[in-house]
Amino acid sequence: MKNLYRLLALMIRPFLILTSGIRILSFTTILSISAAPLAFSSGLNPVDPNIITDDGVNTPTQHSAAAPNGGTSYNQFNDFNVDSRGLNIENPGANLIINEVVGGDYTSLNGPIAILGSRADLVIANPNGINVNGATFSNIDDLSLITGSYDQANQKFNINPNSGIEIQGGLNSSGGINVSDVNYSNLISRAVLINGNIEAGSKQIKVLTGNNVATKNTISGNWDVDSNSDNSDSSPQFAIDAQEFGAINAGSMYFISTESGVGVRMYVPGVGTPGRLINISQSIDIRSKGDVEYGNLTTSGNVNIEGVNVDGSGAQVEAGNITIKANENFVNGYKLIATNSLTITAKQIQNGVNSSIRVDNGNLTLRGWDDNNLLTLTNNGTMQANSINIDQYVDNIINDFLNQSSPTINILSTGYSRLYNLSIKANNITNGANSVICASKFGNVHISAGNITNNGNIIARPTGNSGDVSSGDVVIDSATSITNNGIIYGKAINIQSDNLINNNEIRATNDDIIINTKYFYNNSGASLFAQNKILVQNGNGGYLEHITNNGSIASMGNIDVYTKEFSHGTDSYSKNFTNDANLLGVFAWIGSAKIHYPESSVPTPPTTPTPDPTPAPDQVPTVSKTDDTIDDNLFLKPVEKIILADTTDKILFNRQNYQQSFVSFKGINSSNIDVAVNYNKRNYQTRLLAYSKPPLLLKKRIVAVNNKQQTVKNYLWSGTSSAVYPDGYRLFSGRMTPLKKLIGART
Repeated sequence: MKNLYRLLALMIRPFLILTSGIRILSFTTILSISAAPLAFSSGLNPVDPNIITDDGVNTPTQHSAAAPNGGTSYNQFNDFNVDSRGLNIENPGANLIINEVVGGDYTSLNGPIAILGSRADLVIANPNGINVNGATFSNIDDLSLITGSYDQANQKFNINPNSGIEIQGGLNSSGGINVSDVNYSNLISRAVLINGNIEAGSKQIKVLTGNNVATKNTISGNWDVDSNSDNSDSSPQFAIDAQEFGAINAGSMYFISTESGVGVRMYVPGVGTPGRLINISQSIDIRSKGDVEYGNLTTSGNVNIEGVNVDGSGAQVEAGNITIKANENFVNGYKLIATNSLTITAKQIQNGVNSSIRVDNGNLTLRGWDDNNLLTLTNNGTMQANSINIDQYVDNIINDFLNQSSPTINILSTGYSRLYNLSIKANNITNGANSVICASKFGNVHISAGNITNNGNIIARPTGNSGDVSSGDVVIDSATSITNNGIIYGKAINIQSDNLINNNEIRATNDDIIINTKYFYNNSGASLFAQNKILVQNGNGGYLEHITNNGSIASMGNIDVYTKEFSHGTDSYSKNFTNDANLLGVFAWIGSAKIHYPESSVPTPPTTPTPDPTPAPDQVPTVSKTDDTIDDNLFLKPVEKIILADTTDKILFNRQNYQQSFVSFKGINSSNIDVAVNYNKRNYQTRLLAYSKPPLLLKKRIVAVNNKQQTVKNYLWSGTSSAVYPDGYRLFSGRMTPLKKLIGART
């Protein structure tokens, strides 16, 4: 009964063919032989009495093959069975020996089979089915076990769709099949059940399944197996079922299913559990027109897996090169490890939690099929290679390293050359909060998508330490929008999108940041920093529609922002085209920071009156440096918004109640001013305006820009270029009380 239950895993609808009293090794009987074998005639029973057989009692059965015709010895049997004593086949000089069963029983091969004399190819064909348990083969160049009948006229085998081959023995090494002395071994049937060991040494083993015809290619020497389109309910779910094999050792292994919708299944041990060993020295090729469930695979050569859905849950694959093609979905549930290259093509790729896809010394490529069959990638594990390319026919990428409490690199290009880059292209990309997309030393990151959301890290640098200087660049292209809630970090940063929203940090550690966008929102707490320069534009020198900066924009070099409108904080004036960069939270520590507006948007600067060379005493009051009292009568009266200062007084005061308050030294001698005070009694920002050519040169020590409220920012500003400050220059900002004490303390 248990074998009948096992049948349900092999068949969609199990059945037993009983026709005219002829017993056929159907899918049911394949699975029930090990428990209760059907009765069959033991030994060899040739149809032609001229075929000599000697059934020894304690010695191998002797079989003298028929004389060859055109190099082929063709022998028919009513029964063909080999017990533990074995079988010796005397070769009369043929290149190929075909032993075909035309009776009604399946064939059982349970002992050693050898060709005596010259080495030859051997075919054992029985349309009723073939069972192997403890058979070894020797002195054979090409061995084929076929569940089909021979069409001698057309030199092909018609596969019986109602029978199959079973390799028995379980985990017992004494069972199974040993073909280590056979150069090429082929198991050909509609269904093959592997419940025992396959030992092929360094030689080739092929399992080929189909429901129609098997023909040997006279040029290549390979078998071609095809299937018709009859996909009835009687089709097996898996043409090759290797769930309970012990081990497979070979030079190369081929599992190929040609019937539509009929798959390949191998033993899946579960994550971290040692599985059945498939140790192949050269190559593994698994191809199916149905689903593929693969198990642990090891080879120093190539692994190729193709199916409708390919599932590697719990399996570990190690190879030199790995190629996986899934018409629909691919699941990696444990480990894919390649030495040189790894390519996956599918509509959906899922790299599961705690799973890894790794290439130690080469490239990783993930892609969809075409424009109508785009890829959706969900990465909950890790991906690592010298160069990573996820950029062909990709729809959505979700990179989310689950079950992690801290950011962890989970897409990493490790190559130490600019040839080794990380390229990701999709319609939509989401990088999870604890996920890191990283190109290592000298490598570049290029991400392109319609919409990009980064909640983790996108970086190009050697390690995870934020202080490291990146060696590679980060290029991010988006047709629609980029939202950065994490960190974007590289030697140079180049971002292009219709909309850019920065809620965290974008940093170029050793070069420029270039942003091309229509709308840029640098929100509260966010920062944009470049070691060299920053350029924000819409296309080549074009103007943004709008920029809002409630965070910081800073660089060591020049900053140029081209925009039609600039908003900063809650200050409505900053929306009215001011080009005071510092006022807008834009700082260039060494170079200059400039806000560029279209000419049609820039308001006409106010006309400044020519100052009277001898100002009236009430306009420029004389104040003693030791006077510790300052009242409103000592301040300049607010004649205009901009006050020209040309004075020999030691202290200059300006009081304004406008939203912006200025003191201007445009073309005026300011060398005698010791303390310049720009005081605004209202809660507005104030500026000491060094709008001069050449820049303002303050030869004295103290400049103060003050405001009634300590919390309101105040600025010293140069309208055309940076002011030149002498040693000892100090800028005071805040309430007036500290300034009173400072003035009173001077001598």
